[in-house]
Amino acid sequence: MKKIVSILLLLTFMVGAGAQKRNKVSEGSTAFSNTFLSGRVGLGIYNNYNAGKVNLGFAGGLSAGKWIARPLALRLSFDMALAGRSAVLPNGSIATNSSIFLLGTAEALWDIRSTISRISGSKFQLYPIFGLGLIYGDSISADQLGSNRVFDLTAMIGLQANYLFAPYWSVFFEGKLYFMPQGFDKNFGNNFLGMATVGISRNFFSSPFHRSTEYESRSKGFDWFFGVGLGPNFSSFEFEHLSPADGMYGTTIDLSIGRNFNEFWTIRMQLGGIRAHERFNEVIDSAGKAYTYGNLHADLMVNLTHALHFSRGVKLNILPYLGSGLVWRFDDPIFDLGLHGGLMFRYYIGYHSDLYADIRYTMVHPRIGGSTGPSGSSFGVGIPSITIGYIYNFGNNTNRYRLPANWTAR
Repeated sequence: MKKIVSILLLLTFMVGAGAQKRNKVSEGSTAFSNTFLSGRVGLGIYNNYNAGKVNLGFAGGLSAGKWIARPLALRLSFDMALAGRSAVLPNGSIATNSSIFLLGTAEALWDIRSTISRISGSKFQLYPIFGLGLIYGDSISADQLGSNRVFDLTAMIGLQANYLFAPYWSVFFEGKLYFMPQGFDKNFGNNFLGMATVGISRNFFSSPFHRSTEYESRSKGFDWFFGVGLGPNFSSFEFEHLSPADGMYGTTIDLSIGRNFNEFWTIRMQLGGIRAHERFNEVIDSAGKAYTYGNLHADLMVNLTHALHFSRGVKLNILPYLGSGLVWRFDDPIFDLGLHGGLMFRYYIGYHSDLYADIRYTMVHPRIGGSTGPSGSSFGVGIPSITIGYIYNFGNNTNRYRLPANWTAR
């Protein structure tokens, strides 16, 4: 349920962005400016690692999205694939049954040309796609695959070739490859689901090259930042053994790089982790085994301070965010996908410098944590953390802070 709520919150962020007040003479000033709807059909390919077999089938999907900045669009996609699902039976033979996979992903489309050039005019575009979300597979009969229903996080990479054939319409070819974590569909290795589709998109703007708004980043070198932070974490198994005396506390260090695309949207890549614990050992009344871990993730951040308008002279910015990425242990070759949410407080101290505090909960799979909580649910296994750190802002800052209108040099 927490995974579903997180995806719905991300959709709310995407749709709600249009409520911000912008310069009314610029494109992007209403909720539906620079938005699009699309549908696609084609071929699905499912690979089951244990069975060593690739099966073909049908695939299709629907998407709704919005260009939040000149080089970046966010969209929510719902995909379906009907493909054979294979498994090794006890007698060593391979059984294949038709199965339906349902996927919901939050995705980013990157306009490479707009990133490196201001030239507008070509009707043909290539958009790399990156996504994170959920995958669900229907149950197979017990005599075949042991009533194996699958539900897990998934990461996706893809590419879209888009051609604008009319002022508000485009056709496209799209390839997507979904990666599932170890243990998905009773696998010891990694399996994937691929899609190759063709589709059509209805654009609610006449050109794919909208004009930049007042506080949108003006150049590919503007509005980048780097951050480093350090703080305590807690290995949570449904938040039992909270006392520091129980020894379930560890350390988190964060290294971040990101960009403020406009006054509302920020995207951050972060490498974190150091030390966490497995579940508390009730037999010997001691903290669980300590282990070192890493977490590489992408975060979509919303600036609530600027949600209605950009205010001059405001130094404190509050940014809730959602993100996902890889989590792994160094003491064992185990990796998985993690999902997290948090709240960052960012305080301006100079033209290039900020201080920040970041409160985050990272949900990890029991394969990483080593166990489940008292109820047996995998959703209660996580690593809450608080980090304090410093951010250095590179180059010019279009949308982070502006001096008050009545400021005068002294």
